[in-house]
Amino acid sequence: MRDSRNRHSAKVAILAFAVIVAMGRPLSAGDKEPSASLEGFKEVKIAPDRSSSDKVINLLLPYIGNHPESLEGRPELDLSIRRHESSLIVDLTLSGYLDDSVSGEHYRGIVVRSSKGWELVDLGVKYICYRGVSASGKCL
Repeated sequence: MRDSRNRHSAKVAILAFAVIVAMGRPLSAGDKEPSASLEGFKEVKIAPDRSSSDKVINLLLPYIGNHPESLEGRPELDLSIRRHESSLIVDLTLSGYLDDSVSGEHYRGIVVRSSKGWELVDLGVKYICYRGVSASGKCL
């Protein structure tokens, strides 16, 4: 139980650091503005009690869930936060799932500053497949 709490605390600390670093870096003239598009992503319904927080990282924790499931395989978590006009584009990729067809998930969200604090206004997901995608859009 203690190892589980330590791993969770370490995961939160790393993600919080990534948020602070990403938010503290202004865009320079040579930077490309990231796309705010969720094209190609399946819409994720955002529960009202999870749509706003005083910290961006708190908006992402429900989607991280219990990742990684174990030390088996090659579990990875990548987080990218970039400014786009008056919002933040958040890309969260979880991979190394212990599944025979789904390797992971790529979430893209749009976060804005509002009177409620930080607000997740749009969220989409793409599944990462080990062996490709069927005609119906499901992992093979």
